[in-house]
Amino acid sequence: MTLRRSPASRLAAPAPSRPGCDLTTTLRRDLPTGRVGHLQVAGVPDRGEPDRGEPDRGETDLRHLLDVVDELDFGGWIGCEYRPRAGTSEGLRWLNDHRSRRRESA
Repeated sequence: MTLRRSPASRLAAPAPSRPGCDLTTTLRRDLPTGRVGHLQVAGVPDRGEPDRGEPDRGETDLRHLLDVVDELDFGGWIGCEYRPRAGTSEGLRWLNDHRSRRRESA
């Protein structure tokens, strides 16, 4: 995933965090419009570290959502809107896992 600065004229997508919201459909609908300037990630429901696809780590399948974002070639910023439990490096382990998985599948 390559992140570039997005033009200020772009809009942020509404945060579809309510129960029953289909994040995949929302991403597929809104990202191709070019009007989404950034995404924010945090764990659901407590805004902790994002789910890394492990049991009992939250409600959102972040791996799947990042795959969708990559598939759609999103070029905006992705903001990490959470407080890491064990410091910044450990709190970004999910991102390193995603990058490693993408390299392996390329």
